[in-house]
Amino acid sequence: MTTPNKVITHVSKDYIITTEPVDSFNEEWKGGLGCLWFNLLQRNKDKIIIINGDTEECETRGSLLSKSIRVASIMQKHGIQKGDVVRFALNFHQNAYAALAGSLFIGAIPIFIEPYHNSDEAAHLLRAVKPKLVISTKDGGKFDVLSKAKESITSDVKLITLEDCEEFKQPQEAEAKFVPVPAKHIGETAAIFFSSGSTGLPKGICIPHSFLLPIDELKLLDGVKTPVIMSFDSLYWATDVYKFISALKNEGILVIAPTLDPIKLWLRIEKYMIADPETGKSLGPNQQGEFRVKKKTMMNGYYNLDASNEFDEDGFFKTGDILYYDDDYCFFFVDRMKELLIYQGYHVIPAVIESRLMQHPAVKRAAVIGKKHDVYGELPIAFIEVQKDYENFESHELRKFVDDKMPYTHKLRGGIIVLEKIPATPSNKVKRAALKKLLESEYQSI
Repeated sequence: MTTPNKVITHVSKDYIITTEPVDSFNEEWKGGLGCLWFNLLQRNKDKIIIINGDTEECETRGSLLSKSIRVASIMQKHGIQKGDVVRFALNFHQNAYAALAGSLFIGAIPIFIEPYHNSDEAAHLLRAVKPKLVISTKDGGKFDVLSKAKESITSDVKLITLEDCEEFKQPQEAEAKFVPVPAKHIGETAAIFFSSGSTGLPKGICIPHSFLLPIDELKLLDGVKTPVIMSFDSLYWATDVYKFISALKNEGILVIAPTLDPIKLWLRIEKYMIADPETGKSLGPNQQGEFRVKKKTMMNGYYNLDASNEFDEDGFFKTGDILYYDDDYCFFFVDRMKELLIYQGYHVIPAVIESRLMQHPAVKRAAVIGKKHDVYGELPIAFIEVQKDYENFESHELRKFVDDKMPYTHKLRGGIIVLEKIPATPSNKVKRAALKKLLESEYQSI
């Protein structure tokens, strides 16, 4: 893996965009995200804000507001108050945005589960944040996954489904009288998103109001009359919240895509058009280094974890990505210091697959990297060393041994390659860059 020979933290002032510190609510932001979103959704209530790209279902700003208030009322009925953590498992559906807004309306802290998480991953995330309430849907098996995960933890967590909440299905009289709970300070945690888990188990990242409120000031959609934004992300990722905020603030439309299908993608783009805003990043000239970021609106830290090592002594966040730019300020991505892969837009943690491989008696050592794929990004592929007396093992049996215990995103779709010796550094760390070169030069046909 590429080692940075210089930590890059700045460039010429001509290429730096500066902003004033965000340390208090302005008039529009008064009360925080919940109050702002509540007010915005009351504008042009008949205008569509979300389209489900698979089912063609549409959600207007008014219907989303009503559903958000109902979710907020359901949470309050179950004792949820300002500052309480609530976890949602609502898959790719417009109701997930009602859950997000409803949480912010009452000052609760929302967290969303990744649709492809299995019960072990769900249990870890439940233990990490200890939510007071989990709201799920019965569709897609998420309720069963969460029920199993709930049994494996010690904390008392309530688990309910939206389908069983009668007050969610029909308009309620109390909706007209609902008033959102304001945030007192812009630094309060508004939501929690989990890290990718590339260097260990995922950590809960506490995002304050100050981080999300200025998103619209990026002005990515200036000049677009009715912006249409395509999203393949679930609300497990903060990027989807950014897209929703852009649609909300600019009275645009968010087209959600529950399934990643190349043909359907082009049909959606042809039908709805797409906004693809690009942003530049500033790095040091002509040298590879770790990309480090410092801005006025940063995360509050990790939930119940020490995040001090994630920043350098000057307050720059260490992304773990290696980049450089040339004299024309053209930027080039070199490599990831972190080892995660990207499959269908989802992070795949090699260590999770490697751990399962090492549980098989035939495997002496294992390393998982990404095999490039034109459609899916990267396919997990395993290199293994075989234990003595297991030379005749069947690779398809090993693959089944692994895949049967892996979530959808972590299956060994790239296959298994047996090596006499996996390349390693003098300190016995796997040389993943060498494996990538080996894959490209000798195993392209696999």
